[in-house]
Amino acid sequence: MDARGSVMLVVKRCDDLVIQQTLRGQQVGSYFGNAVVAVDLNGDGWNDLLVGAPFYFSRHPEAGGAVYVYMNGRERFHSEPSMVLTGPVGSAFGMAVAAAGDLNQDGFQDFAVGAPFHDTGCVMIWTGSKEGVSVEPSQVSHTKVGTVWFQDLVRQ
Repeated sequence: MDARGSVMLVVKRCDDLVIQQTLRGQQVGSYFGNAVVAVDLNGDGWNDLLVGAPFYFSRHPEAGGAVYVYMNGRERFHSEPSMVLTGPVGSAFGMAVAAAGDLNQDGFQDFAVGAPFHDTGCVMIWTGSKEGVSVEPSQVSHTKVGTVWFQDLVRQ
């Protein structure tokens, strides 16, 4: 183990759990592995892997939080991610990652990524496809936490 974080894929053999593969984070303190989701994004019958690293940081280009996408190479993941999705600086993008079903009904599984510290918080949706995942989200939903709501909460 190291301070970059890791995700261990294990298989059960008899009564033992055996580490089959270890995926390692790329940045110290990024919280790589904070969220892990298995979902078949390209419809090939093999689950792909999404790994959140909400405290990932980059200056060029600026980014705050990441989700590493590992496309399944038939029974094994490549040690390097297929792609890395990044969020706005300070957003904690990747704090939550969830399979979302087939939202756009195109036959491919989709997923959602939370960025709780982007403005008042947001959820970004990515759609799966035969080619995998696009670089940009298909939809961004911002929370509506306004002054009136906050005042109503304080009065109670």
